Amino acid sequence: MTDTAIPQNGILDAATLARYRNEEAALGTASEQLLNCLDSISTEGTPTVFERVTSHPNPYLTLAFTGETVGLPLPKHNAQKIIAASHQAPFGRGTETSVDKAVRNTWELNHDQFAVSEAWQKHVLNLTCKAYKGLGIDGVAGQNIKPELYKLLLYEPGAMFKPHTDTEKAKGMFAALVVSLPSIHTGGTVVLSHNGNR
Repeated sequence: MTDTAIPQNGILDAATLARYRNEEAALGTASEQLLNCLDSISTEGTPTVFERVTSHPNPYLTLAFTGETVGLPLPKHNAQKIIAASHQAPFGRGTETSVDKAVRNTWELNHDQFAVSEAWQKHVLNLTCKAYKGLGIDGVAGQNIKPELYKLLLYEPGAMFKPHTDTEKAKGMFAALVVSLPSIHTGGTVVLSHNGNR
């Protein structure tokens, strides 16, 4: 909008008011044009990719502070070992991070608190390649994509994370790759939504 001083009495003359209205209409039109332009973009990909993997290498999940390897599928006693090494997972709200079990109730290890085998890392890289193809990212761009180990989460019975939007955790991050390690469980539904589609 034009930088115009508003009179002390707060009343604009008819010409200034008309100019403001024209500028607002032009901004509205520009916003609509931008949204229409973005809506017209089409790709061969989808906003989410899912694959059930039936064959994979052993991750040899190792807890950093004990050096102990945790067996998979995850038996209850090993889940307790992970919980003992974990902290309650926080969540972000704006620029603040806090812990509130009513919003997010799960345990987490930071990437420096556990390790996985090189074979598992190669397996995850292969999954990443499949994911970027499913997302519609071309091969040249995909060659520069690499997964970064971020967190290990453990959800106990009754654990949850309310609907949220993931935020950028690293420069250039554009997606979250979620890998569920083998464990016997029921429930645990993950619901993804994009533009009103679930």
